[in-house]
Amino acid sequence: MVPMTPEVRIQGLQQMAADFSAYLKTVPGTILSPNLRLGVTICARDALKCSSCHRALKDVVCLRPGSSFHAYCSEMGHGPEFPVAPESDRNKKIEACLVNIVHAVVCHQNRLDEIWYNDAIVDLRESGILDVYAKEFNCTDDVDEMNLASSAVFIEIVILAAASHGIYSTFLGLGKLGGLDGNIPPLPSWDEMRGAPGPSNIRFSLLLNRVRQYDSIANAPYFHSWDADKLCPEYAKVEKDIWKQLASPQMPNICGNFSPRDNVGHEDVMKENATSEDCNGDRERALLDFGSAMANLAVDVQKAPSALEEVKKIGGMELAVEAVCVAGAFEMMTKVVDASGRKAQSKQLLKVMQGLMFMLKHRVTIGIIGASVMAPYVVNKLARWA
Repeated sequence: MVPMTPEVRIQGLQQMAADFSAYLKTVPGTILSPNLRLGVTICARDALKCSSCHRALKDVVCLRPGSSFHAYCSEMGHGPEFPVAPESDRNKKIEACLVNIVHAVVCHQNRLDEIWYNDAIVDLRESGILDVYAKEFNCTDDVDEMNLASSAVFIEIVILAAASHGIYSTFLGLGKLGGLDGNIPPLPSWDEMRGAPGPSNIRFSLLLNRVRQYDSIANAPYFHSWDADKLCPEYAKVEKDIWKQLASPQMPNICGNFSPRDNVGHEDVMKENATSEDCNGDRERALLDFGSAMANLAVDVQKAPSALEEVKKIGGMELAVEAVCVAGAFEMMTKVVDASGRKAQSKQLLKVMQGLMFMLKHRVTIGIIGASVMAPYVVNKLARWA
């Protein structure tokens, strides 16, 4: 067995990035076309360059309670534009909707709430992104089917954005550590996406015997793998191995199952990143500074590598690489959870979070280390206890 040295971990991260790129080229999406899926992943990386998002973050814009952050975000004038393949016709309405959602997930995670989620779902419906799906299945006027399709395309967007950003932020944090050149592993080119399979267009209205929703936790619906009808033709659109993984007790009960392959892929990326390392004293302070820098990449992308140098001085390469890995995993996990229309903290939620913070305190470990390991378990419990 190869020892898990920092160099081996970095090689694993590079392989993870290559696997994600290959995944985009070879695995069918749920509803989005291959080009839109690639566009979302590029947009997630471009979001950190958005001057409008920078201004909103630095000015700490305060909105009236009950205001729509999605509406505010829509008026920012984001840049760069949503990326499209050179030969594609532009659809400004769809592109604007996708940019608003992706930039909100990447840069404004703390503002994502149930109002934002509801507005994002409405915007997706009105943008025309589901027109091909609706035409193929003649379901434009079927409210239930279109609501489930909206949930599916939403979580497909969010998972792709979170995974792409998580990988990007991991390598931004690493900088030139361990002999890296500071470059980010590339996503596929538009030419490479020409052979990518089209979407599965899973009809969840036919597939599911039950759609679940815990209003005390989040607005987004979800389902267990056993809520799906195995005899339904829609069931065969997803590989048996994916259904098996979705049935694992380690998989969190959130809306991710509406994009089943992406949900499993997202978990695989997080597993590559997430392990834990105890720390104390100066280590804890250095890690806190680094964690803060990673959480604020949208404000200042340059701080993370220098903060990581301090971690390296105190804990060596092993701790530095470990910190980046878990910070990246935390970015991926929390963005999906926060985008699901999370509600104000309930008593049950506070109880679980207090327990989590107690464990973190006595591990003398900051939030980015350990929280990502515990999060799937915690989210599972929240969904069951709500």
